[in-house]
Amino acid sequence: MTRSLPCVFLAVAMLLCTSASAESEPKARPATWLEQIHAGAKGKDAAIVCDANGVWAFAPEWKLPISAQVANWCVADGFADVVWMQFGKELHVLDLAGTSAKTRVVLTGWPSDAGHGEGAPAPVVVAHGNSRVGNASHNGAFHVFLRVEDASATLGLDNFSYTVEDADLKKIEKRIQVRDRKLFKRLATRAKDRARPVPVSACPSKIKGLPADACEDGECGLAAPIAGTTYCRVLVGQTCGDGCYLSFAFYDTKTSAWLYGFKPGAETHAAPFPDAAALAVSPSGSHVIVGGAILDWKKRILPKGAAGWVGIGQWLHGE
Repeated sequence: MTRSLPCVFLAVAMLLCTSASAESEPKARPATWLEQIHAGAKGKDAAIVCDANGVWAFAPEWKLPISAQVANWCVADGFADVVWMQFGKELHVLDLAGTSAKTRVVLTGWPSDAGHGEGAPAPVVVAHGNSRVGNASHNGAFHVFLRVEDASATLGLDNFSYTVEDADLKKIEKRIQVRDRKLFKRLATRAKDRARPVPVSACPSKIKGLPADACEDGECGLAAPIAGTTYCRVLVGQTCGDGCYLSFAFYDTKTSAWLYGFKPGAETHAAPFPDAAALAVSPSGSHVIVGGAILDWKKRILPKGAAGWVGIGQWLHGE
């Protein structure tokens, strides 16, 4: 069987046109980590987890491996869409708005022991203007207070920056060196004007009915609304000695009732987490991270390793 010459030319022309069309089509852009997380979580709040397996994103019944690097600790920053990761004396950043699993060094000389004992690295509290990401222990434990817009790091106490008078601690501060100011500037621009979710709880400034002597300074009943919920976290106890020790309970403004079986004057109640612990509330308010565990306000759904939420949630400091 033979083909006429015009048919052969036609076939070759069609092949060349098909090849040229394929080459002219732009390659699909790889999805960023954020895009993959939002697609996989399907509208649910997603957390960043850092554990012995590395860094991964987690939502109920779903997870996404991001990096195999195992850090000393991590803090997820929903303002800048990054994960701050500490390795030895270096602070790194993993960019969730990018596609790479590699981290970038932003600070060196990170203190390996600043009041936490046993050579433990000092944790970080990240500041974007007046907004904070991360929590440190109260009652004398130091942390590093990182101001992103200034690319500066100072030692802090009780979640507030202050000037350390002790000469040894000043030496620690001086060893902290900024390695990537351009990246800090980009992250500050990215985080600018991002607001926290507005709490929907109509918390009164004070909840009444608590014993007058339960707090040494008379501040019992002070209530903080919890974003995305009808709950308030209420100060129900305070004693001061070598430090001030606080007790909290939770009040539902929708039902006008205390949660977890709390009764005014009681020393304990059945909350599924330590009442004085720091809380990281998810963007929608559906879940909370306490001590690295993720809870749905009733039970644990992930036992440990959670470093914060994807997106902007609410941080409430602990004792």
